[in-house]
Amino acid sequence: MVITLIDELIKYQAIDLNKLVLKIYPKLGLLPQEGVMLLHLLSFYQQNNQKNFPLSHLALKNKTGMDKKENGILIKALEDKGFLESSVEELKTGKLQECINVGNAIIKIEQLLIKEKVDDEEKQVQQSLKEIVLLFENELSRTLSPVELSLLDENKRKYTKADYEKAIFEVSKKQSLTIKKCINYLNTSSFMNSDIDKADEESIKGFLAKLNK
Repeated sequence: MVITLIDELIKYQAIDLNKLVLKIYPKLGLLPQEGVMLLHLLSFYQQNNQKNFPLSHLALKNKTGMDKKENGILIKALEDKGFLESSVEELKTGKLQECINVGNAIIKIEQLLIKEKVDDEEKQVQQSLKEIVLLFENELSRTLSPVELSLLDENKRKYTKADYEKAIFEVSKKQSLTIKKCINYLNTSSFMNSDIDKADEESIKGFLAKLNK
């Protein structure tokens, strides 16, 4: 069984799965009735902490108010969309029992949340890049060239607007301002800080070693 982050959040009651599904079911490509049916099936999972469980048509009828056929149509729709897997298992008594596995639904929900997080981060990166481009255009009093734009794009996840503001200030004190010089300054500063951090780390290790003697 695949354990997802959502499984852990549910385990520690750190997430309201009902509210979450009600908010995102359209983004999952589900119709309202399908979303509600998924909620009901996920409730069985939450109660028993089992993604694969016997399907009680009576219990489902009591939850949905619909008969076995109507419930079956919605379950089939969720299965066709890849949210559920149904199976028939033989019990110890020899009786056959219909079972439902909601594991795929949990995975799909988590994948959607991860995608939205990645998309939001990308939007922030692109917005930051626009602000950085505007910063340099104001400083240089001209539109940036394709090469300059490419340089900034290559480093869009590495340096922030605040980093470039510092670089502009330091570079402008000693030489004419260019984007390449600013990036070189930031690369050098990053390298120097990295070396200092390593030196500090070794110094701390040495100090602790002396204490432990």
